[in-house]
Amino acid sequence: MKRNISSNSKMSLFGFFTLTAAMLMSADEYPAFAQSGLLAVLYLVLAGLLWFLPIALCSAEMATVSGWEEGGIYAWVKNTLGKRAGFIAVFFQWLQITVNFITMIYFIIGVLSFTLDLSILNTNHWLKWILFLIIYWAMTFFQMRGINGTDKLVKNTFIWGILLPAFILLAVCGIYLSLGNPLQFNSSLTENFKT
Repeated sequence: MKRNISSNSKMSLFGFFTLTAAMLMSADEYPAFAQSGLLAVLYLVLAGLLWFLPIALCSAEMATVSGWEEGGIYAWVKNTLGKRAGFIAVFFQWLQITVNFITMIYFIIGVLSFTLDLSILNTNHWLKWILFLIIYWAMTFFQMRGINGTDKLVKNTFIWGILLPAFILLAVCGIYLSLGNPLQFNSSLTENFKT
């Protein structure tokens, strides 16, 4: 039985892109990339070619199989490997998202503590726990409003929380280098691949 989905409950293509990209990109990863130097570029290209591209192609293929259009990961794995494997796939997906969600909320609290110069947010465990619950339940109730709210939220948070900081960092880097300051890492490809 097919569900009738009204046009106002669909996520836009840009919203879907930002939702997917936001799960993989965040500003808290920039310092780790900076420590890797130019080798991080190789890692990212390899990840794109050896992981994300095959996953995207497999997902596109499975989504076009007749009868598999609905159900996503569960339907694809269940129809390929059985119900138990379908459940395990969805459980691991849920677990990964849940763990990532929890660590990201604590990262947000840490950033607020540093930005607002309120060390109590990081040192008082009860306050941190209460803030965590407030953010967690606020996001949970926001999700209950439907896909349109999610679409707007992910677009705005991706643009303001990921793209804008990245462009600001690139602009500051350009200004820094244009003033004649040296790079803070070795830009020699051979030196980067030795480590």
